[in-house]
Amino acid sequence: MRISIITPAYNMERWIAETIESVISQEGDFEIEYILVDDGSGDKTADIIRSYESRIKSGTYPIRCNAVSMTYVHQQNAGAVVAMNTGFAKMTGEICTWVDADNTFEPHAFAKIATVFRTYPYRDWE
Repeated sequence: MRISIITPAYNMERWIAETIESVISQEGDFEIEYILVDDGSGDKTADIIRSYESRIKSGTYPIRCNAVSMTYVHQQNAGAVVAMNTGFAKMTGEICTWVDADNTFEPHAFAKIATVFRTYPYRDWE
């Protein structure tokens, strides 16, 4: 099962690392597809995202689920809705959601979500 998450970001250097950690540190029997869309930040948001992306791709970040892929998208400032739509267009997971760049997921949140979706596969979760 693949869980796709989008984070749209604009000048979020103060919070983005904590948000990223809350996504990619999830533990369980699932894959994470994480798409971060930087909407033209002028601070260090892009540098922070790229550093995590590099650690994921190089295998130096400890993965606690089946797999983590991280995609960084930089675009000119077009607004939060456009950033969200950019991310949604790239998603490939069976479960799709987003988290804003100044919010976080609780530990084990994805494991609980995956359990519910496996337990009730016949439900139409829209």
